[in-house]
Amino acid sequence: IVEQLIALGRDATVQEVGGLAGVYPGGVRHLLIALKIRRQPRLAARVVEWVFGVLGCLDIIDVTVALTTQARAGEWRAALQLLRLLGQARVDLDTVTCNTAISACGNGGAWGEALKLLRSMARQDVEMSIVSYSNAICACERSAEWRHALDLIAGMAQARVDADTIACNSAVSACAKAGSWEAAFDLLAGMAARSLEADTVTHNAAIS
Repeated sequence: IVEQLIALGRDATVQEVGGLAGVYPGGVRHLLIALKIRRQPRLAARVVEWVFGVLGCLDIIDVTVALTTQARAGEWRAALQLLRLLGQARVDLDTVTCNTAISACGNGGAWGEALKLLRSMARQDVEMSIVSYSNAICACERSAEWRHALDLIAGMAQARVDADTIACNSAVSACAKAGSWEAAFDLLAGMAARSLEADTVTHNAAIS
């Protein structure tokens, strides 16, 4: 079935995908996992759309699997559409689902959308974890948006989320990419004040 789905091509319609997904012996979740393994984000999104169209409801775990496929490919628009479908299905978002969508935005270069998602988590009372912030900071780092990266580091303290080396590495790298060396070294000093040990990645980012 998976091979038949892939053979439909990138422009497969929801109806075409549903015709095959409906007879997949392992069920929707196993199909989505198989599509994730085969790196088929468009088909994964179509499967979710088909499920919602047929049942009018969605399972957040299934959608998160599909979101992971979008994140790997940087398909941020499709990721946001999947979140909208969850909203239409009246499914409350959780931290993992939002984190995955933020990662999709970051990998797709949509740092602004990543920040919007992070802010929406606060509005919807979804717990923001270190991964939430790290994914958003990484999105800023990819686009050298160093000021926003530093704002996120500062925001973590206000949200009582402890910054870690990974988050700081991304922020340092964002500063370095933008040529803001003073900010990068200030952040290194801040890491020491937080008792965070700078590793090889940190130093390489600072001197790159």
